[in-house]
Amino acid sequence: GETYEARAEGSASWNEWMLSGRYERVWCQGASWLWYAEGGYRSDLSAYLRFSLFKIDAWPDRIYVYERDAPGNFNVPAYYGRGLSASAVVSCKFRKQCLHLRASTVQYLWNLSDKSPKFELKIQYQLKL
Repeated sequence: GETYEARAEGSASWNEWMLSGRYERVWCQGASWLWYAEGGYRSDLSAYLRFSLFKIDAWPDRIYVYERDAPGNFNVPAYYGRGLSASAVVSCKFRKQCLHLRASTVQYLWNLSDKSPKFELKIQYQLKL
């Protein structure tokens, strides 16, 4: 069948602060949606928080969304089910060193069938010689 998608997104920044959001709707086997909001602060100590809600009942309707991660890592999960996700990314730069931390969870709180929650923790240390 045909697949239709609609997306609205926006962002704003002020000095080191930023705020962004996105709403995506997909029509394929059903009507699915995903919404997220992300706020952050960027300097030698950077921190970002993201919160998402989603309702995607059919696998062909899944929605892919890029998520912030540590340098050199690529994170584009396929959202499917009903629930929420939250993530925090913190980076601290000091001279030639940098420490990155990413913690995230996906919870299927009102899913139609039992689905285990997911948790992730990444720690990356960089030293430039």
